[in-house]
Amino acid sequence: MGVKTNEHQARADLQLVRDLWSKYVNKTVSWSLLNKVLNGFVADGFETGYLVFVMKYIIDHHKKLNHPLGLKYYVGDQEIQSAYAKSKIPKINPDQFKVAESQDIPQPECSSTPKRVTSFADILGGGT
Repeated sequence: MGVKTNEHQARADLQLVRDLWSKYVNKTVSWSLLNKVLNGFVADGFETGYLVFVMKYIIDHHKKLNHPLGLKYYVGDQEIQSAYAKSKIPKINPDQFKVAESQDIPQPECSSTPKRVTSFADILGGGT
């Protein structure tokens, strides 16, 4: 059942890439070539979520892309790969971390009283 969900998600991701392409890049694209390029990426082991991220990155950063084969450049781009890796790291919510307000914390005790210092010799330990 999980395989169908992953397959369904992959199809939805690839359709989103196609929709983004037609809306932001080129409406008169060679669909067979775009599908061939996308299927090639999937066959090479790229996650479809990564392909969606690449398309959104290209659009958000106003990168130049005119042809489906140009996707190969951006899919292999180190800057985009590191941005994708950073986006996969879960965000830390500061509300998750709170200072413990426990009463069980032992308080330090002092068993001796400090000596009265009357001269410089007392500080150095030479006094009586």
